Amino acid sequence: MKISSTTSVLARKFGDEKAIVMLAKAGFDAMDYSMFVHKAEDGVFTNKGFDKYAEKLKTVADAAGIEFGQLHAQMPSPSYPAYMENQKLWDMLAVNSIISAAIMNCPYVVIHPLIMLDRIYDQKYQENYDANLEYYGKMVPYLKEYGVKVAIENMWHHDFEKDVICPSVCSTSDEMKKLAKELGDGFVTCLDVGHCILTGETPEDMVYSLGDTLKVLHVHDNDGRDDNHDIPYNGFPTPMEFKGPERRINWDAFIKALKDINYTGTLSLEADSFLSRFPMELYEDASLFMAKVARHLADKFDK
Repeated sequence: MKISSTTSVLARKFGDEKAIVMLAKAGFDAMDYSMFVHKAEDGVFTNKGFDKYAEKLKTVADAAGIEFGQLHAQMPSPSYPAYMENQKLWDMLAVNSIISAAIMNCPYVVIHPLIMLDRIYDQKYQENYDANLEYYGKMVPYLKEYGVKVAIENMWHHDFEKDVICPSVCSTSDEMKKLAKELGDGFVTCLDVGHCILTGETPEDMVYSLGDTLKVLHVHDNDGRDDNHDIPYNGFPTPMEFKGPERRINWDAFIKALKDINYTGTLSLEADSFLSRFPMELYEDASLFMAKVARHLADKFDK
């Protein structure tokens, strides 16, 4: 299994090109290219010439010996209201992400589903589902033209009354599969491992349920309360310090589930918060350690 990591933190500090080279030097086989580092309104992927920029990054990656395993598109925030305010911009960015992925020889683009502000638990389920059918449906002709697939990610929302993270759009494997299958062959699923335990499903259960629709991973850990984006095995304090119900990730069970469904994608870390804790002088060393953690999990898969 190939290992991968997001470019986001490194790209914000050093720029895209150096981030790509740093991940390659750390030992990653592939990357999750963070398109969202660039501004939506006037960034490089919004303007003419974005295709030339994508070509340049492909050249850098080829020279460094690293692949584009997946691309994470820009996302409106707050999701649904921001999209509705400027649909033309966000639809264009989705198309440009698909074109960029094709140039980069990147098979998958992760594009978040739209989330209505009051879509918590099962509230506004059908209305929000239909909005996403329309949103993703606009991408279908471009996916066919460029031979790229969009990966739909499991998400969460915030229950402000209880002050907790709660299920929302595509928090369940059933909703993810239903949406992907209704949209057609151009759509697959992206399992965000950290999001699972925040919304009440275990990663291994979601893997089994998603089955052959699962092509992309966002692998990270958390403390069971917040979307911490930490490295695997680092999400919780030591048992003697922990109070309350445990919502830990069983990494062995997760890897076994991937093996059992014959998962063919990369093991891609999205542990941005871990890396960003360190001073810039330690980013290379921290990236090396992240690659070792990813390789540890990949080796379990390959046994």
